Amino acid sequence: MQRAQIRHYALPVLAVLAAASMFPSFGGGSDKAPPTVRPERARYVATDCGTFASTSIYPTARVTALRGVACGRALEVAKAYDKSGKQLGTWRCALAHGGGTALFSCGKGGRRGNLRKWPHALVARGEGAATG
Repeated sequence: MQRAQIRHYALPVLAVLAAASMFPSFGGGSDKAPPTVRPERARYVATDCGTFASTSIYPTARVTALRGVACGRALEVAKAYDKSGKQLGTWRCALAHGGGTALFSCGKGGRRGNLRKWPHALVARGEGAATG
């Protein structure tokens, strides 16, 4: 019989304790948010990787590694796309639009959106007098 009374009162007591622990005056809640760790965005400096003979309307193309790619690999990817439209490995390239001398951009590690904003990115710009 006594065992049933303990169970009968246990639920209301637990509810009161839980509610009291949420109020700051009882030490349960807090008026300030817990500290959060914010990841720092890595700052990348664009690196000029050099030029190569282009098949576009410009005689040469200058490759700039925007982030996450070494110059050697950036030149390989850019030359392959410029020459035959071939995309190496998981790199995705697309023709630039909007005017200017940008020929195309390539990126790796993203899913959608601007290729230049992907984790690994490069851009190729035409140099010299445009022909045609």
